[in-house]
Amino acid sequence: MTIRKFSAALLTFVLAFSAFTISLPQPAYSQTSQKTSALTKADLDLRLSKIEAKLAERQKELGIPGVSLAIVKDGKVILSKGFGYKNFEKKIPVTADTQFAIGSATKAFTGLAALISEDEGKLSLTDSPKKYIPYFKINDPEIDKNIQVRDLLCHSSGLNRTDLGWITGKLNAEEIIRV
Repeated sequence: MTIRKFSAALLTFVLAFSAFTISLPQPAYSQTSQKTSALTKADLDLRLSKIEAKLAERQKELGIPGVSLAIVKDGKVILSKGFGYKNFEKKIPVTADTQFAIGSATKAFTGLAALISEDEGKLSLTDSPKKYIPYFKINDPEIDKNIQVRDLLCHSSGLNRTDLGWITGKLNAEEIIRV
């Protein structure tokens, strides 16, 4: 056997042996579990104060007159607070309940919430809005009789814009719907 043939045979054997041993099951070692202690009230308060400080810093940096913040942990609201002013000139403060005009941003999450609710059997897009909001009314009797939730989501209901009522803050949600 020549050296060349011997080298080729040896290389074939080493590769075959390596492929065989690599394909064998190997023991897997789990990471040592680290016990995480529950977040203490002091730790939580510290984290919340850091969030509030960062919010105040960014609010000042970006010239934002007012903002409302809510933080939910484990399904419970742990912080709900207003910062700055709802009306800067009149120094009316923002509260946790201040409503902000966020315009078209509501379309995406309202549509998604409606579709999730439909999947869960809580509503149907072909239902009349009156099923959920009994005082909902459109002045045109024909439209009022035939309007569906889908029409509201697609902005094909013919309803007027109600931005001014939200922006001025003079009307609450029910009053806006009644208008």
